[in-house]
Amino acid sequence: MLKGGDSMDQRINDLAALSGSASEPASVAVAVPAGDHTLPKAERLSKRSDIGRLFTQGEAFLVYPVKCTYRFRSPAEEPAASEAVEASGEKRGGVCRNRMMVIVPKRNHRRAVVRNLLKRRMREAYRLNKSVLSAAGFSAGVDIAFSYIAKGEPADFRTVERAILSILNKLCVLRKAKTTGTATTPEAAEVAEREAGGR
Repeated sequence: MLKGGDSMDQRINDLAALSGSASEPASVAVAVPAGDHTLPKAERLSKRSDIGRLFTQGEAFLVYPVKCTYRFRSPAEEPAASEAVEASGEKRGGVCRNRMMVIVPKRNHRRAVVRNLLKRRMREAYRLNKSVLSAAGFSAGVDIAFSYIAKGEPADFRTVERAILSILNKLCVLRKAKTTGTATTPEAAEVAEREAGGR
């Protein structure tokens, strides 16, 4: 009945026939997410020198339970648009990629299973919401480190996602303030974010 060469529609119809609802063919609605919901290696911060630069030159703010350390790269730091760069995936369509990393300290969560769970949740929340940064269309990317700082029971995905989304919105406000030349602190960005959300 179900063979390797059958199409997906045929398999669905066969399964519907087995369940007893063979009178009408089964229809499956597949939701295709808008935007790029991938997290390739080029968008992960992994070089020791880049990580060191992020933590020595970067700034940080907290949206509980996630601390964000960020550093806006200047356009001069971005690699030239050459074939070698495009092959590595550093630039895509003339837009620089943002790079991220996640951290869950061992002193707060002793079990590796819990640390890995929290890292997966933060990566997934970023992957699903990274279009917030991409939509801003800046000429240079940003390096971000998400650190889970809460102790005790791990937060559920919705809590982590809300924190990551708030962080990404604050980064957009901070980046816009930096490009326009106005001095903005993370606290002022939070106020601006609240005002924009209330409209």
